[in-house]
Amino acid sequence: MFKHESYDVFYILTYRNPLSIAKSLEFRDGFESTKSYLLWLLHVIPSFIETKGANRILLNFDDLLNDPVSVLRRISNKFKLEVNEHDLNNYVFDFLENELRHYQYSIDDLRNESDCPSLVLQVYTLLEKVNSVDSDLDSFENLVRKNPYSNT
Repeated sequence: MFKHESYDVFYILTYRNPLSIAKSLEFRDGFESTKSYLLWLLHVIPSFIETKGANRILLNFDDLLNDPVSVLRRISNKFKLEVNEHDLNNYVFDFLENELRHYQYSIDDLRNESDCPSLVLQVYTLLEKVNSVDSDLDSFENLVRKNPYSNT
């Protein structure tokens, strides 16, 4: 859609621990965990496919709520955008509502969850690795394509 226009387009691909999502959807909608895990995959994987080669960044949802200033500065650095300090403060202190996040789990919690499909754990583990080193997402996709079962 944007390819035919002269817009500068940036994609922020966010992800959240699938266990946090499963617990939230179980509480809110009564979903079984398997359904929630598969829904997570159905949202995460296409976001990579549809933005391949585009100017994009990967962010963990919990990182945004835990340290919004660092995450927003990372976004501004990646996309070479200027940060308006007043707007940044408004966003951090007036917009974000950390208390609306009812579930927050670690990767170890996900590993210990018997209902979690192995593919979900593998994808989440890779996302965490890429996010931790702020790696190029296209390189990440090449790695996954070469060895989708790798733990490295």
